Amino acid sequence: MPNFSNVNDLNNYIRKMAKQALRDDVARKVHSIINKYILEEVYNKYSPEEYQRTYGLLHSLTIGQVIETGNVLSVEIFIPDEFVSHWTILGSQSLEYNAGDKVSVSEVANWISEGYTWNRQPADFMDKSLEELKSSLGHLTSFIGYLKSHGINVK
Repeated sequence: MPNFSNVNDLNNYIRKMAKQALRDDVARKVHSIINKYILEEVYNKYSPEEYQRTYGLLHSLTIGQVIETGNVLSVEIFIPDEFVSHWTILGSQSLEYNAGDKVSVSEVANWISEGYTWNRQPADFMDKSLEELKSSLGHLTSFIGYLKSHGINVK
């Protein structure tokens, strides 16, 4: 770890390391957990007969940018609309979509979570991902491990 002549330089170094930890380790850990539950809850519990899978949901999970808002750092992990959104063929009165409407990725994920797709059971992959992150603290362990590996003693 470098030497610092003032607190501001130290603060800037720690912020830089925290951003790198979020981008390099924490985001990958969270991405891995979400993908695990997409596989378990969406793909492994159901074999479609009405259509052929593209695995678009699984392959589209994206790690975005580190965002700094005041003193808070976060990293984006998202599914871009262009990867999973689709045109509904049949529409749905109860879901307020007409045949031919384009459905966004957030709505597709909501349908999967609620079990609205092809008479399936709900597949709540995001809730399960959050439960694992809360119970294992894997994201926090990744963050601390990164900082320690770069000479920052974290307790």
